Amino acid sequence: MSTASRVRQPHRKSRNGCRECKKRHVKCDERHPSCGGCDATERRCSFLDIYPTYQSSSLAVLPRPEIAISPCSSISATDSSLYGGTPSTLETHGDVGDSFARFQSVQQQACCYDIHHLVLLHHLENAPMNRLSAKVGLFPDGFEPIFNSAVSAPYLMDELLAFSALHLSTTQAMEADKVRYRRQATELQTRALALFNEAKLNVCDENCMALFVFSSMIGMHTLFDAVASFTEFSTFLNNMVHYLKLHRGVSVIAQQSWHTLSRSEIRPIADSIAAGDEIYRKERGNMENECDKLVDLVSISKDKLGSGPHKACQDAVQALHWVFGVRRTISDPYPTHITLSWPVRISADFIELLEQRQPIPLIIFAHWAVLLHVDRDFWVFGNAGQHMIKVLLSYLGSYWDEWLALPKGILNEG
Repeated sequence: MSTASRVRQPHRKSRNGCRECKKRHVKCDERHPSCGGCDATERRCSFLDIYPTYQSSSLAVLPRPEIAISPCSSISATDSSLYGGTPSTLETHGDVGDSFARFQSVQQQACCYDIHHLVLLHHLENAPMNRLSAKVGLFPDGFEPIFNSAVSAPYLMDELLAFSALHLSTTQAMEADKVRYRRQATELQTRALALFNEAKLNVCDENCMALFVFSSMIGMHTLFDAVASFTEFSTFLNNMVHYLKLHRGVSVIAQQSWHTLSRSEIRPIADSIAAGDEIYRKERGNMENECDKLVDLVSISKDKLGSGPHKACQDAVQALHWVFGVRRTISDPYPTHITLSWPVRISADFIELLEQRQPIPLIIFAHWAVLLHVDRDFWVFGNAGQHMIKVLLSYLGSYWDEWLALPKGILNEG
């Protein structure tokens, strides 16, 4: 082929792309801390130079959606620490001095935190708990037990700081500050996931609290990001499926260590779930439930779905029926963790049906979005439920109006 006949492939230029993409004359997606093009070609992205505390090795591995964790008997406090230190008990008085003492304790072990992380730690300790995370019951007895777990679990410490940065991003008036905190949250989450993978932990009495809180916070963080990064339906659903896969990892930890967790500092959560479940089972036939109609519709849809998918959808809608029912029996301040239990209870087969864009699984998913909308005062959810319902209604169309009566009604109520 002659030179004259060669046609150069056009590409859109990226004004703020990394050096490697510019050298190769390809469009950079400008993703941080390492762009997609460099990740795909295993090149070191120049964006990494902006974040000196993040080594390339800590960005290379992300967790598998379903965490393979095997049980073990018990390990000593010293063995459970990745840095060889034992957890120390620190008193909290809610001032910067105390935050600095905590910061020094972790700094001496990990040697990878700076003044910006101290700001996040101070915010984590002093932000009103109902605004930050008490609504989901992660800190039912205050921040202290969680911090003591995080001292010997660097992956949890990084995710705590990431969660703090994520919350700060929602409180900023200036767009530049929002972006800065979101970027910091992403960097810390990336490092937390890498540390978690490298640790290859087993579930034991000594670490089940850290693993449970870490999984829960990673789930909420990923949900927040999936909604915030919306561009179009296909990408949005892919991000939501990724969130569901990640959050299902909580079930592995909960199932293997619930006997310990139910006696730990998160006992109020365990007690409220047990009490709510007992009432739900006794009163199910007499208790109004928003999912009753959907349960009936799914039960007679075997011909539409086929045997295997029908079983996955029945299980998912029964789990959602349980969430709606138990949620009615539990008062504040801990109702939101019930909503977040649905992604833990659904099967991998059901998530695969969502990936395939099958209508009935998407309808069930839209009903879960109703609960996110009801709890929209929790900053992690915000307008996520409303956004999800609008997108799913638009995608599914009027053919499924009978099935979508509840989500449409909630949306019309505002």
